[in-house]
Amino acid sequence: MAQNELVNIGKQWDKDIQPYLLGQSIGRQLIPKNMKLSGKGIGNTTVQSFGYKATADAITDYDIRNDMGSGVDIEGAKVIIPIQQDEIEIKRRQFEAMTSDGMAVDSDMIAQMAVKVAQELDKTIIQGWKPDGSTYVVKGFYQVAGLSDAGSDIGTYKGALTTVATGLQKFRTAKIYSQGYNLVLAPAQYNELLVSESPTGIPEWEKVIKLLNVGAPGNPGQILASEDLAAGTGFMAPVSTPANSIYFDLIEAQQPTNDLRYKNGDEKYGDIMLRLVGAATPRFKYMNASTGTTPVVCKFTDL
Repeated sequence: MAQNELVNIGKQWDKDIQPYLLGQSIGRQLIPKNMKLSGKGIGNTTVQSFGYKATADAITDYDIRNDMGSGVDIEGAKVIIPIQQDEIEIKRRQFEAMTSDGMAVDSDMIAQMAVKVAQELDKTIIQGWKPDGSTYVVKGFYQVAGLSDAGSDIGTYKGALTTVATGLQKFRTAKIYSQGYNLVLAPAQYNELLVSESPTGIPEWEKVIKLLNVGAPGNPGQILASEDLAAGTGFMAPVSTPANSIYFDLIEAQQPTNDLRYKNGDEKYGDIMLRLVGAATPRFKYMNASTGTTPVVCKFTDL
């Protein structure tokens, strides 16, 4: 099997893994993809993010005023675009046997790799990326949250309702408006909310969904669980829509792509090296340069 045949297999697998990349990702449901800035390749290592400082308030007047202009104070920062990747080695005879017998290699190993890469991107979107294990060089939703509250005990009926109401009030005060908000919880709190009922048997879940979507057609706001959140924590954010890209967006320099090659370049007997590589980062706006946070996310620390 020549190298170009491996390339063709990789291209087919790129198509096959799309359902796993999208279906297994919580993060991609939370943030709209910026199509203009995405797709530039792994050589695109950073993206610019701007923090717009507050200018003077707008006014109402009978005539057009020419004496009220205020300067735009912009603070910029570069956001790193990290690589999400996984790699495996397939023994040559095993690979040849699979392909000659028509076995669906992509249905097991390739799918598992796609799920792992999707999970790595979720970690970056939800919490961020800290290559040294302690300092975030890319912040996700929870770490970038500029609004914060302890929240209420989700295990107690009305705890989730009170928490969401608090988040909505904080967003209103910060003037972060959206037709619908998402609530993301640690798995334990998500499960508590699933079974929470009033003394008369009314599910709290339905009331929380209604509150997240006050005034929003179609109920876009969701309740989601993330394994990347510590027990007792969660956050709220505007829903992922094109209109809300004013708050945040996903820059995907390269969507996960398969690369197959022969180990040591040995086309005759070399084992098959399979690498899945993507590059993406969340970008948040309205950033406070001094704190590294933004009011477009409200986190809860003691649920």
